[in-house]
Amino acid sequence: MDITNFKRLIKKSYRGWMFAGLFIGPVGVLMGIGGVVRMEEDGPGLLIFGVVFTLIGLLLLVLGLKRISAVNNGEHPLIKAIEQKDQEFVTWLYMNITTVNGVKSHGVMIVKQDGKPITINARKENVASGIIEYLSIQFPSALIGYDDETRKAASERLGRKV
Repeated sequence: MDITNFKRLIKKSYRGWMFAGLFIGPVGVLMGIGGVVRMEEDGPGLLIFGVVFTLIGLLLLVLGLKRISAVNNGEHPLIKAIEQKDQEFVTWLYMNITTVNGVKSHGVMIVKQDGKPITINARKENVASGIIEYLSIQFPSALIGYDDETRKAASERLGRKV
């Protein structure tokens, strides 16, 4: 993997946010319209939910676009650190597995030196492993993996419990 492929994977992760926003926003608009049409009955509640869904959809869409733009412009903090060879930027890397309705999704949790996380959704285990392998080369002092010992070591490095 090289920086170009890595950027592509990060952008793909943020595109998921955009697609979620493109789905949730219109659903909110339809709910809002339904709320206006049925104002006499259960309209006010439906209108409120519609506005909330629309705003969440817009937020996801804007955040996804903003983060993809940051990757393209070299302003994403992780891309900046790689390009500037800031090998201390990442403190800890590990694979994060989420299961929803029996479907596993793999991601990479990246804990920066300030303790703030960056998550990259990879969906497949081999893609997540490739990301971890690439980042472990770029940030050789980063702790790799998740277990009690590594978590304690990360807590010590960060100066707070994680």
